[in-house]
Amino acid sequence: MGMRASLNESSVKKYQSDHVHDCKMKNYYEVLGVSTTSSREEIKKSYHNLIREYHPDKSNTQHSTQFHLIDEAWKTLSNDELRKKYDATYKASELHSVHPVQEEISLSETFYNAKLDQYERDCRCSGKYILSRAEISDELLLVDCDNCSLSIIIDCAICEQNKDANS
Repeated sequence: MGMRASLNESSVKKYQSDHVHDCKMKNYYEVLGVSTTSSREEIKKSYHNLIREYHPDKSNTQHSTQFHLIDEAWKTLSNDELRKKYDATYKASELHSVHPVQEEISLSETFYNAKLDQYERDCRCSGKYILSRAEISDELLLVDCDNCSLSIIIDCAICEQNKDANS
């Protein structure tokens, strides 16, 4: 029912404000020519190859921008904490571009329907956003309306505590 991205909303928003300059984020994995599942060593190897190719001392000044982008990608993806934040922010960015997101809310802004064991929120189209208790994790979740094309993002950073409390 929902797509997932890690980290809580405030961390994602802070990272976005610090790193997102365009409407569309740069894909650091593409910049370095690696996949999202690449190990740090694979990323490092690709970084070293690219940095040699695009270094301003070894190439013309046109490559200066690419060099800085490669360096920025490496600094982000080589640090485990920054990589997790980047991945979450990138996923959220992709979700916003693919799904019309009406709003971002916390789980506490939904209604828990004990009879159906699910969280609900009304959509402006008179449909509902529905999240079953089983889907809850400590992540951001994209939840689609059951009646239209809108979606909401639910911050479930504290959802696990709520899930345990309702058990």
